[in-house]
Amino acid sequence: MTLSDEDKSILIAHRIKRADALISEIDVLIKTGYLETAANRIYYCIYYLLSAFALKKNYQTSKHLQLIGWFNREFVKAGIVPHEIGEIVYNSYDLRTKSDYDDFVVFSKGELTRSYSDLMKFMENIKKLIDKIE
Repeated sequence: MTLSDEDKSILIAHRIKRADALISEIDVLIKTGYLETAANRIYYCIYYLLSAFALKKNYQTSKHLQLIGWFNREFVKAGIVPHEIGEIVYNSYDLRTKSDYDDFVVFSKGELTRSYSDLMKFMENIKKLIDKIE
């Protein structure tokens, strides 16, 4: 799909807005003990931000693992993004996969609180990258 520059900018802003909107939702989910749902929302917050960044870099895919692989190959392994940021993406994907597909999964509040903190680090880093791109 080819987007005009204006449409691309609108879509990038929309994806960032979706991610921003999830932040308070995730906080409430963790505080009220809906940890599996919080794991899902943490991942999707990262996914929205990562897909906005990818679009800004003219990369598009509908496949989550392709997007993560592209980010890891082009930015983490290349040393543009700290390894820790790449780990945050993989860890959130892993937690989301467990929460959505595994039976009898149990997360601790501490585990999701750390994942939420990691999300905030990821968000800060990826928004800076997005802002740097012309």
